[in-house]
Amino acid sequence: MLEHSGCFVVYYSYFISILTVLCIFCRLKVATVINGRAMAKQVKDELRAEVLQWVSEGHKPPCLTAILVGTVAASDTYVRNKMKAADYIGLFSFVFLLVSLLFQCIDNVN
Repeated sequence: MLEHSGCFVVYYSYFISILTVLCIFCRLKVATVINGRAMAKQVKDELRAEVLQWVSEGHKPPCLTAILVGTVAASDTYVRNKMKAADYIGLFSFVFLLVSLLFQCIDNVN
Protein backbone atom coordinates (compact mmCIF):
# COMPACT_ATOMS: atom_id res chain seq x y z
CA MET A 1 0.00 0.00 0.00
CA LEU A 2 2.82 2.42 0.77
CA GLU A 3 4.34 1.69 -2.58
CA HIS A 4 1.22 2.81 -4.41
CA SER A 5 0.92 5.92 -2.25
CA GLY A 6 4.51 6.86 -3.08
CA CYS A 7 3.86 6.39 -6.78
CA PHE A 8 0.78 8.53 -6.50
CA VAL A 9 2.72 11.33 -4.83
CA VAL A 10 5.45 11.17 -7.45
CA TYR A 11 2.96 11.22 -10.32
CA TYR A 12 0.97 13.97 -8.64
CA SER A 13 4.04 16.16 -8.11
CA TYR A 14 5.17 15.45 -11.68
CA PHE A 15 1.74 16.48 -12.95
CA ILE A 16 1.80 19.67 -10.83
CA SER A 17 5.27 20.60 -12.12
CA ILE A 18 4.14 20.12 -15.74
CA LEU A 19 1.05 22.18 -15.00
CA THR A 20 3.20 24.91 -13.47
CA VAL A 21 5.47 25.00 -16.51
CA LEU A 22 2.45 25.24 -18.79
CA CYS A 23 1.01 28.11 -16.75
CA ILE A 24 4.31 29.99 -16.88
CA PHE A 25 4.51 29.40 -20.63
CA CYS A 26 0.94 30.68 -21.07
CA ARG A 27 1.77 33.85 -19.16
CA LEU A 28 4.79 34.53 -21.34
CA LYS A 29 2.80 34.03 -24.52
CA VAL A 30 1.27 37.33 -25.57
CA ALA A 31 -1.58 37.45 -28.05
CA THR A 32 -1.27 39.97 -30.84
CA VAL A 33 -4.33 41.34 -32.55
CA ILE A 34 -3.77 41.81 -36.26
CA ASN A 35 -5.76 43.69 -38.84
CA GLY A 36 -6.24 41.15 -41.63
CA ARG A 37 -7.40 43.66 -44.23
CA ALA A 38 -4.45 45.98 -43.63
CA MET A 39 -2.02 43.06 -43.73
CA ALA A 40 -3.55 41.74 -46.97
CA LYS A 41 -3.31 45.21 -48.54
CA GLN A 42 0.34 45.45 -47.48
CA VAL A 43 1.12 42.07 -49.06
CA LYS A 44 -0.71 43.03 -52.26
CA ASP A 45 1.15 46.33 -52.44
CA GLU A 46 4.50 44.55 -52.01
CA LEU A 47 3.59 42.04 -54.73
CA ARG A 48 2.45 44.86 -56.99
CA ALA A 49 5.82 46.58 -56.63
CA GLU A 50 7.64 43.32 -57.40
CA VAL A 51 5.49 42.66 -60.48
CA LEU A 52 6.02 46.22 -61.74
CA GLN A 53 9.77 45.84 -61.29
CA TRP A 54 9.70 42.44 -63.03
CA VAL A 55 7.80 43.87 -66.01
CA SER A 56 10.02 46.98 -66.17
CA GLU A 57 13.03 44.65 -66.53
CA GLY A 58 11.50 43.38 -69.78
CA HIS A 59 9.87 40.18 -68.56
CA LYS A 60 6.34 39.12 -69.38
CA PRO A 61 3.84 39.75 -66.58
CA PRO A 62 2.79 36.67 -64.60
CA CYS A 63 -0.57 35.09 -65.34
CA LEU A 64 -3.25 33.53 -63.15
CA THR A 65 -5.67 31.09 -64.78
CA ALA A 66 -8.69 29.53 -63.12
CA ILE A 67 -10.89 26.76 -64.48
CA LEU A 68 -14.41 26.71 -63.07
CA VAL A 69 -16.31 23.49 -63.54
CA GLY A 70 -20.04 23.87 -63.08
CA THR A 71 -21.82 26.75 -61.43
CA VAL A 72 -21.36 26.98 -57.69
CA ALA A 73 -21.93 30.45 -56.25
CA ALA A 74 -19.20 30.11 -53.61
CA SER A 75 -16.63 29.08 -56.23
CA ASP A 76 -17.66 31.95 -58.48
CA THR A 77 -17.18 34.44 -55.64
CA TYR A 78 -13.83 32.93 -54.64
CA VAL A 79 -12.47 33.04 -58.19
CA ARG A 80 -13.86 36.53 -58.82
CA ASN A 81 -12.04 37.82 -55.70
CA LYS A 82 -8.81 36.14 -56.80
CA MET A 83 -9.11 37.72 -60.24
CA LYS A 84 -9.65 41.18 -58.68
CA ALA A 85 -6.54 40.70 -56.55
CA ALA A 86 -4.56 39.51 -59.59
CA ASP A 87 -5.63 42.56 -61.60
CA TYR A 88 -4.67 44.85 -58.70
CA ILE A 89 -1.14 43.51 -58.49
CA GLY A 90 -0.66 43.52 -62.24
CA LEU A 91 -1.17 39.90 -63.27
CA PHE A 92 -3.02 38.83 -66.37
CA SER A 93 -5.93 36.66 -65.35
CA PHE A 94 -8.18 34.30 -67.25
CA VAL A 95 -11.21 32.26 -66.24
CA PHE A 96 -12.33 29.23 -68.20
CA LEU A 97 -15.88 28.09 -67.55
CA LEU A 98 -16.78 24.46 -68.14
CA VAL A 99 -20.52 24.07 -67.99
CA SER A 100 -22.58 21.00 -67.28
CA LEU A 101 -22.90 20.28 -71.02
CA LEU A 102 -19.38 18.88 -70.84
CA PHE A 103 -20.48 16.43 -68.14
CA GLN A 104 -23.47 15.40 -70.20
CA CYS A 105 -21.18 14.63 -73.13
CA ILE A 106 -18.92 12.55 -70.88
CA ASP A 107 -21.91 10.67 -69.47
CA ASN A 108 -23.12 9.93 -73.01
CA VAL A 109 -19.70 8.54 -73.96
CA ASN A 110 -19.63 6.30 -70.89
